[in-house]
Amino acid sequence: MMRKSFYVLIATILFLGVLAALPPTPASAKPGIAQSAAPAPTASVPMSEEHHHHLVLANQFIKAYEVEVPAHESTLLHHHDQDYVYIVFGEADITNAVQGKPEIKAHLADSTVNYARGPLTHVAHVDGNTIFRNITVQLLQPQGELKTYFPSVLAALDAANKDPNAKNVRRLKGATEVVVLETDVMRALAVNVQPGAAWRALNSQHTYLAIWIDRWRERLHPGKPNAEIFPIQMESWFTPTDETSIRNSMPTPMTILILDFKNDGN
Repeated sequence: MMRKSFYVLIATILFLGVLAALPPTPASAKPGIAQSAAPAPTASVPMSEEHHHHLVLANQFIKAYEVEVPAHESTLLHHHDQDYVYIVFGEADITNAVQGKPEIKAHLADSTVNYARGPLTHVAHVDGNTIFRNITVQLLQPQGELKTYFPSVLAALDAANKDPNAKNVRRLKGATEVVVLETDVMRALAVNVQPGAAWRALNSQHTYLAIWIDRWRERLHPGKPNAEIFPIQMESWFTPTDETSIRNSMPTPMTILILDFKNDGN
C-alpha cells in the first residue's frame, strides 16, 4: 500500500511540472472557444487585371475598356489610378462600394455619362436582374476643373430638341452636338446624325474618341439580352487632320458619344 501511494505521489508531481511548463493562457481567451485570427484585408488589383474589364484601345491620351458585369455579380476590388469617364448601355441597378466610404446604391439610366476622380479603389455590385454594360475611359492626362451639364447622352439630346436656344449646343445641317460634361482639356459630346447627314468637328486639330452607342444593341443575341457580348470594338480614334467628320450612311439616325481632347488647350 505504501509503495502504491508513493507511485501516485510521483505521478502527481510530474503532471504538475508539465502544467507549469505550458505557456500561460491569455486573459481574454475563454475556455472552449477557439481564437481566430483577424481576416487579412483584401488586396485590390489594377483595373487592367479586373476580368470584367476588356481593354480595347490605348494611347497617350486614354485607355478604353468595354465592361460587362452579369446580374447579381460583383467586380473584384480594383483601383483606378487616374480620373475616368464612363457611359452606360441599357439600364442598371448597382451598389458602388468605394474603399473607405459608405456604399452608394444607384439606378443608372441608359446612356448615363459619369465622371470619377482618381485614384479610387472600389467594388461594383449589380443589384438588378440585368447585366451592367459600360465603356470606361481612363484619362491619362491631368484634367483640371470638371463641369457637368447633363446626366446622359439621351438627356442632352432631348434638351436640345425641346429648346432651340439651349446652351452648349451646336447645330449643323442634319446633326446636333451637345456638351454633356467638360474638363480643362476634354469635352464629352452627345452627337446625333440623321441619315445622309454628317457631323463635322469644330476644330479638326483636336483629337477625338468616338463611341458608337447604337452598336451594342446590334450585337445582342435574340432572346438573350443578358448574354455577354463584349468586347466588340465600339470605339474609333481620330487624330488631327484637315477635316474630322462622321457621315451617317445608315437609314436610321446615329447616336455617338465623342470625347474631344483639346490638344492646344482651346
